[in-house]
Amino acid sequence: MNNKMTRPLALVTNDDGIESCFLQALIQALETEFEVAVAAPKSEQSWVGKAVSRNREVTVEAFGSKPRQWAIDGTPTDCINIALDHLLECQPDIVISGINIGYNTTYSLLYSSGTVAGAAEGAAWGIPAMALSMVVDRELFIALRDNNRECPERLVGALQAAGAHATAYAQKLLNKKTERLSVYNVNYPEGMSQDTLEEVTKPADIFLGGLFDLKDGVARFRFREGREFPCDELTDREALENGKISITKLDFRGIA
Repeated sequence: MNNKMTRPLALVTNDDGIESCFLQALIQALETEFEVAVAAPKSEQSWVGKAVSRNREVTVEAFGSKPRQWAIDGTPTDCINIALDHLLECQPDIVISGINIGYNTTYSLLYSSGTVAGAAEGAAWGIPAMALSMVVDRELFIALRDNNRECPERLVGALQAAGAHATAYAQKLLNKKTERLSVYNVNYPEGMSQDTLEEVTKPADIFLGGLFDLKDGVARFRFREGREFPCDELTDREALENGKISITKLDFRGIA
């Protein structure tokens, strides 16, 4: 535990932006057991992977009325790197990224996830790290894409349950040896509750193929579900489809 504080310190980020109600629900839950610092993007940074803003200035601003909260005009990786190097008075005990709006599953999406990348930056500094995401249906996803500051009433209970689970799982990680460059990727199902069970999973192998429509020399992003290859082990997608929490340990050291 951080010797400058009576409770462990969690550094939190996301890729949906600092005003996201999913992030705010996580912060509220963590504050019951942790000191919390927040360094999150000023605006949405989905699908940026582990990008670093090398060729432009990145602004850092205090956010809200609480101490140790910053809105950063950069990627999730920028946020964690700047916070660890410049903003915090001491190293946090854990880095937590999320809760992402929508799942972060399968090899294809994990490569691109800003949420996972934020956690991976913490892991690169030798800090235990978690990435958190929650499934939402397409109608809600579209609504939250337009305005993610207000939490839909039907999600309040699920987010509270996810936040409580994330807090307990973070405490569990602090009490076990975690390998450097490892991230625990946690995905919550629709209808998440305090009784939802966990499954240890592997990322599903899905080929997404083309991600753009091209017309008149202009390419526009569009998402497709892709084609899944069979797997002999339980996958993150399968666990979520069964209404379970998917927990996947990601090892960024490469080949074991």
